[in-house]
Amino acid sequence: MRRWQMSNFVAIQNTAMPVVEYQGKRVVTFAMIDKAHGHPKGTAKRAFSYHRKHFVLGEDYVLLPASLKNEFRTLGISVPNRGLTALTESGYLLIVKSFTDALSWDVQKQLVNTYFRRNTLGELRHVEIPSLEELSQMPAEKAQHIVA
Repeated sequence: MRRWQMSNFVAIQNTAMPVVEYQGKRVVTFAMIDKAHGHPKGTAKRAFSYHRKHFVLGEDYVLLPASLKNEFRTLGISVPNRGLTALTESGYLLIVKSFTDALSWDVQKQLVNTYFRRNTLGELRHVEIPSLEELSQMPAEKAQHIVA
């Protein structure tokens, strides 16, 4: 089973962000955060370093291994030999607390609603369930199949 997955793009503030999943969770890199928020390169990383004591490895951030560098390179994400820090939704929410510009409010809402909190139920469709009267009139084999 793959520990990482990259597919599709999500538009945040007219910027296409690749959807990156690692161990079943969507994650973002510092560069992705800076780009989405329109901040200079290194802004998110500095905020992480300054507030690092509040972040929990495996919960708020993960370390992407260098062994995945070729897969991430296809999306323009460079993974150094020491690995690459990526933030989960909770880590992103901790980082963005330190951003005080007006645009960050909109970007945060968009990232949370369209990137991190995708529809996990899939497509819902209506299923017709027969009434008790209809079930009692069916052959037992067919009724058991519907109920089971």
